[in-house]
Amino acid sequence: MKALLLILPWTLLTTLPTVGEGTPSPPLALETAQVTLPYDELLRLWKAASPPPPETSLTQAPPVDFAITQASYQLDLSAQPPTIRAEWRVDQFLSGWQLIPLLGGDVHLQGQLPEGRHLVWRDEFLTLMQSEAGGDTIALTFFLEDSMLRSPEGVTLMETRATARQFTIVGTSPDWQLTVNGQAVSDDQLPSGNATGNLVLRLEPASAVSPTSVPSLWSTQSESVVRLSESEGHLLIHGRLYLRATEGNGLTGTLQFPIDATDIVLEGSDLSEWKQTRVDGQRQVDLTWETPDVPSRVLTMSYKLPLPPFADAWALHAPTGSATSGRHRFTLVRPNGLTFAVDGLREGLEVTTLPSWLPADLSETAVLDQVDREGTATVTLSVQSTPESAPIPSVIPSASFRTRLVADGAVLVEASYQIAHEGHSHWEVTLPEDASLLTATVNGDGRQPHQEESLLSFPLTSSATKESKVTFSYTQKLDALDPITGKLRMELPLTALFIDRLQWALTIPQGYEIEATEGNVSHDRTQGATSPSSTLHLLKELCRDERPGIDLYYRRSSTQS
Repeated sequence: MKALLLILPWTLLTTLPTVGEGTPSPPLALETAQVTLPYDELLRLWKAASPPPPETSLTQAPPVDFAITQASYQLDLSAQPPTIRAEWRVDQFLSGWQLIPLLGGDVHLQGQLPEGRHLVWRDEFLTLMQSEAGGDTIALTFFLEDSMLRSPEGVTLMETRATARQFTIVGTSPDWQLTVNGQAVSDDQLPSGNATGNLVLRLEPASAVSPTSVPSLWSTQSESVVRLSESEGHLLIHGRLYLRATEGNGLTGTLQFPIDATDIVLEGSDLSEWKQTRVDGQRQVDLTWETPDVPSRVLTMSYKLPLPPFADAWALHAPTGSATSGRHRFTLVRPNGLTFAVDGLREGLEVTTLPSWLPADLSETAVLDQVDREGTATVTLSVQSTPESAPIPSVIPSASFRTRLVADGAVLVEASYQIAHEGHSHWEVTLPEDASLLTATVNGDGRQPHQEESLLSFPLTSSATKESKVTFSYTQKLDALDPITGKLRMELPLTALFIDRLQWALTIPQGYEIEATEGNVSHDRTQGATSPSSTLHLLKELCRDERPGIDLYYRRSSTQS
């Protein structure tokens, strides 16, 4: 055994008393004492006094707590009631309680739970609850209510996400057709994958489900509006397609678009889905509807066609079906500085001639041309530039107004403007505050103008006389007349066009008389001789961008009690 020898210092030894001396020994200095210990004892004391180093781990926690790596379902339609046998491979990576969703929806667990398994319903899912880490397989059998499976609502299954999934179907009957999410299932299994979502299963009589494999041939007619987007370098087409099935059950269809058509959008009643493909130099669109045996379909459509730079022709092609096409109408919004040339072109139409379902954002002043084609959906337009010329300004040679005021402050105004203008144009006029439009006409035809608050915009079309007559009426509510005396402000509509001569006949209630007037209109002395005393004739000449108005100082007539 090793030993350590601890030697006391020499100074300490020399101070020790010798044997037999009578003097007492001084106390030892422990701070300088030395002790001899065996090595093993020293090592034991050293380990006891020193804490062990902390344990370190090189492993990290997994990024997920669990995973379902495999899910398989077998639907047995021959069982009574129909059953689903489901099996999941579950890998739990951490110890501790985990909630693992398995299946939800209109399913009912059949039989007893496997021994040692804990299942609870949570968030509409049958959920596995377990605490041990490791991999395991769980198999369960569910039954479906047969009455629900054959009802219009069907049975809903809510799948959880799995790395791989397989869904097989057995026990089918030739008298009944299984549909999944509205689509007839002809194979014995659904497409595999890891997508999760709701499945709606229904059993329908086979006679009620038309086979989707029967192709339908469609004849087409169309009407569309074509606009140029100079910023994008595209033609924008909005329109409507009228389809009629000549063969098949009308459940599917195919349309041919130009190969360079982009941003295609199709909408229609009962339309289930549509998708695009490229076939033989055409952009083909395959359509599927929800309900079979409907021979006529209507679709609204929009798409874009690119234009090459400096194009001197526009090639338009309406979508066509697989059968003979009928009539196709193209309405062209003529860009500024361009004209079109093509056989059968009708020029200078009004925006109001367009169907109400076509784009509502067209300007009231848009110039429209139109061309029809029978039996073919293709038309090529020659596009020509027109020299720009300064527009001839519009003026109003004459305007007349009739205003009737009643004692409670109600006002009725009838206005008539004779407007001289060149070609297509539009005219804006602003009604007085709180006025409500009643009627409006342009050249005798009833016409509702575009209105934003008190601003009215009337479309004016070209004519041989180069004039348009616009009339309208409106009501207004002012303060009631004072029973003795008072002052009232009355104004007419405002327009930016130059008015050569404006005449205004203003009728006040019986029993009142005008003491004085003040405003930017004058009395028309030529009209007063034959008019009743309750009617005031006013005149304004050479008016531009100015609202005619007058202040009436009135009093109760002295002949009234």
